[in-house]
Amino acid sequence: MPTALPGSGPLITSLCLAAAAGVALAAGTRAGPGSRRGPGPDMLEVEVLGVRALPDGDANMLYLGAKDASAVLPLVVGRAEATAIEIRLRAATPPRPLTHDLLGKAIEALGAKVVRVEIDGLRNGTFFATIRLAQGGRILSLDARPSDSVALALRAGAPIYAARKVLDDGGLRRDDLESLRRGGQGETSPQRHPLGETQSL
Repeated sequence: MPTALPGSGPLITSLCLAAAAGVALAAGTRAGPGSRRGPGPDMLEVEVLGVRALPDGDANMLYLGAKDASAVLPLVVGRAEATAIEIRLRAATPPRPLTHDLLGKAIEALGAKVVRVEIDGLRNGTFFATIRLAQGGRILSLDARPSDSVALALRAGAPIYAARKVLDDGGLRRDDLESLRRGGQGETSPQRHPLGETQSL
């Protein structure tokens, strides 16, 4: 039975995303509906509010806040993705490129750039995201996990958007989030989180 190298999961994920980007760019496949250069009217720009470790030690809670609304989207992300996001938030430079740095460099080397990422779906307890790439006059799309999308967007300086429906179905109000924090429940495990398993990635 094949055995994965310790810590190889994030690297494999990044390499797969880089390969997908290469295939899409080389094939020149245009994105479907929603591939316009700007986000659709059902999208709200969000910003990273912070990352908190969960008690189980295996996951973290990523908080995204809508810039022009009171909604907050809490997402459970893996430790590796949380670290990649935190490093960028601190403007730190790792001694060697991390997996999301590698993905960003691969996209640049292929003559493209990340124009935005969109958290655009919530189905059966899983969030979905799309990375929008520009190459010449084309807008291309990559299906991706929200955690990878956010980590890449921070490195590329690209805006992050979330669909209104995703915010409505999976989000909290900022006041509710503050109440949870004051009540000592701000770092509950995914199973005990008020929104339950809908916060899984």
